[in-house]
Amino acid sequence: MTETKGRMPVRRLGLGTLFAFSALAAAPFASADSIVVEDSPLISGTQSNMYTFSAPSAGSVTVSLANIDWPQRLSSLSFALATSSGVLKKFSGEGQQTITLGSAGTYYAIVTGIADATAHWNLGMYSVRMTFSTLTEPGPTVPLPAAVWLLLSGIAGVFGLMRWKQELPPAAAPAY
Repeated sequence: MTETKGRMPVRRLGLGTLFAFSALAAAPFASADSIVVEDSPLISGTQSNMYTFSAPSAGSVTVSLANIDWPQRLSSLSFALATSSGVLKKFSGEGQQTITLGSAGTYYAIVTGIADATAHWNLGMYSVRMTFSTLTEPGPTVPLPAAVWLLLSGIAGVFGLMRWKQELPPAAAPAY
């Protein structure tokens, strides 16, 4: 695959380029949980916040809800997950819950907090984090992440460059 033009050999794209393009193809197959909501808002009085997310397939959502002690704790904290047709799950207080989603679609998470009206600030804060996981388990063979393919293509490129340098004929000394 070497062409020569004058004295300078020209290499065509080879194995390294093939590995680089295969890394691009492997990237969509990397599987991991994805964070769909992560928020820590300040509540004054009674307040509800709604979060919308789309699930690409059936799966589960793990919800972590925490009452943050700044400037004071909320007197009440609740969570509800709903679709356009109804409520899937409700719970009150802090903690972690896993909710199974039967299909792909748009989901709505509603977090309601009530700050203590008798306290000096009448303010509070909560933290919510929701992660989505597909229900299907990975098969026995898991594709390598794209970074591994890029590393391998770099190593192949270094060895190819070393081999190419060994194949070059020594340069002739100029005659004066």
